[in-house]
Amino acid sequence: MRLAREILKTCALGAAAVAAVLSTAACGPGGGAEGAGAPSSGATGTRTGTTPSASAAPDDAPSSPAAPTTAPGKSGGGKGKGTGGGSGDVGGDGVPGTPCTDDTFTITASSSPHDSLQHLLLTATHTGDEPCVLGGYPAVTFGDARHRTSLMPSQLEEFLVRPGGKAYAGVRLFRTGAPTDAVEKMGVSLSPEGYEQDVALPAGAPFLNVDAAPEVTYWTGSESLAVRQSLAD
Repeated sequence: MRLAREILKTCALGAAAVAAVLSTAACGPGGGAEGAGAPSSGATGTRTGTTPSASAAPDDAPSSPAAPTTAPGKSGGGKGKGTGGGSGDVGGDGVPGTPCTDDTFTITASSSPHDSLQHLLLTATHTGDEPCVLGGYPAVTFGDARHRTSLMPSQLEEFLVRPGGKAYAGVRLFRTGAPTDAVEKMGVSLSPEGYEQDVALPAGAPFLNVDAAPEVTYWTGSESLAVRQSLAD
């Protein structure tokens, strides 16, 4: 009887030991509900999969269109304002109009009111139908063209001459005391680049006395200014 109790006790202890082992195995890493899916804090295994970067776009995502290099409706280069011969052109000082040319002007010469043919006053009258811009200075030759004017110190301006309008320039024929030649004809153009037209000598003058260096002023819209500037030393 005593032997039977000992055998039962031994069996009970063995069953308890087996149950303890099974319980320990069930609570190990990766086993049982309590640790399911949770990696061990000491795990050093290498992942075989890769997680996509947050900035990576899917292969089928539409790409952003390139930004246009020019504004809609405008060309890239653009064109500057033309400088052709239209009536809306602008002169060098911002005066609107086309440049004046000799074919729309007549030029006359008169004696200066301040002396007896030592100075002349040139008057250019616009005979065309459209306004034009006049600037610069006239070119004047005397006799056989051995005597040509040079520019004397005077006021440069650019101004609009309307049909029937006038422009003025003063001429100094000789300096007091300088040797002179007598000439019987003269030619004048609006500018050194223009073409010359014959201009009659002032009324009552059969000839003019001209020294070796006659001078002329810039064109101006003021008759009195042209006379004053031609008298300046």
